[in-house]
Amino acid sequence: MPADFRSQVQGLRPYLLRYASLQLRDTAAAEDAVQEALLAALIEGSYTKSEILELYLNKVYFGDGFYGVEAASRGFFGK
Repeated sequence: MPADFRSQVQGLRPYLLRYASLQLRDTAAAEDAVQEALLAALIEGSYTKSEILELYLNKVYFGDGFYGVEAASRGFFGK
């Protein structure tokens, strides 16, 4: 193998590895999106809109280390 060709291949290697990493990330992101869609459909079929909102509000991060409406209201307002 000519030295010039070898140096070109070695020079491309970081780009090849980066490209492969991006491809894997895209694949993982697509798989995550499919799982999220399936889970959303399952949740939607199992709960009412009010129940889903309640579940969400009891799980979401409100800042300052508070997760959920109850914890956030106690932390921010002392109630």
